[in-house]
Amino acid sequence: MRSRIAEGAAEDTALSHGIVLSLQRVGHQYGTRRALEGASGQVRRGDVLGLVGRNGAGKTTLLRSCAGLIRPTEGRLEVVGRDPYDLAARAVVGYLPEDPGLPREMRVASYVFHMARLSGLSRRTARQRMQESLRLTALEGLERRIIGRLSRGYRQRVALCQALVHRPQLLLLDEPTTGMDPVQIDAFHRMLRSLDQRPAIVLSSHNLHHVAEVCDSVLVIEHGRVVAQGTVSEVEASLGGVEREWSLELRGDEQAALLTIRAAGWQVHSIVEAKGVRRVRLAPPSEDQDPADLVRQLILSGVDVIRVEGDRSNLEPAFISRFTETGSTT
Repeated sequence: MRSRIAEGAAEDTALSHGIVLSLQRVGHQYGTRRALEGASGQVRRGDVLGLVGRNGAGKTTLLRSCAGLIRPTEGRLEVVGRDPYDLAARAVVGYLPEDPGLPREMRVASYVFHMARLSGLSRRTARQRMQESLRLTALEGLERRIIGRLSRGYRQRVALCQALVHRPQLLLLDEPTTGMDPVQIDAFHRMLRSLDQRPAIVLSSHNLHHVAEVCDSVLVIEHGRVVAQGTVSEVEASLGGVEREWSLELRGDEQAALLTIRAAGWQVHSIVEAKGVRRVRLAPPSEDQDPADLVRQLILSGVDVIRVEGDRSNLEPAFISRFTETGSTT
């Protein structure tokens, strides 16, 4: 065990570099079963790390280790330069587990205030932070509602509210949008992006489109092992097997359109025609090329370009393609 002087020096170093979470070949074993192996990386203040993997891959084990609920059996894990088991480290962590186990008989405001006080805040500060968190999670007006009478989506908001109430430096979110409708999910991700003094965030989710939109980096876990990590585009390339696609809606001479598209090096995947409009799905000659030049060439050739749409991300199809090919099952 390191001395308090060494831990204090490590904390100062981590904070000076903005590093909130540091993982060095972290692993965990339950008896003879290895649940996690070789997880490494850093998450800085304001960054969002997405954990991607199927059920049982090891995501929750990693989150629980970061929260100081279980101790890794190998490797080194630090929160603001400290062991997550240290009370000083736990005080800067907000955790939303997949099943938060909320007290169904309590009222929303009473529960959030209680959790703020448990984190060590004075009554006055706890009340201020409670109001702040209720606003951030769009729970204003529901303060006196009994938690057990709320919908699943709103209960999830209450759980997030208590995780934010002490302004954590590290926010751990395990499937945070479970039970939310599409509008609530969109509002949740907008809320994450708009947090004042945003903490470092580790987000586990099966919704890979949302992971691609929200996260700065991604870590893919399969059978406890890290199989890919990096930015969203780096992970897409690492998983491999999926081209980025664009969709153009065109009106005019089909032959002229196809000649222009192929001359520009684009590959046509499909053409669907309805009411005089052709919807063409196509892939660029390189991953980083957008269709702006192609659209100009089409217009010059006399083709009307009605709509241009790009796939938001190839993370989900790349993930499915990779793990379908390996023959793995959930």
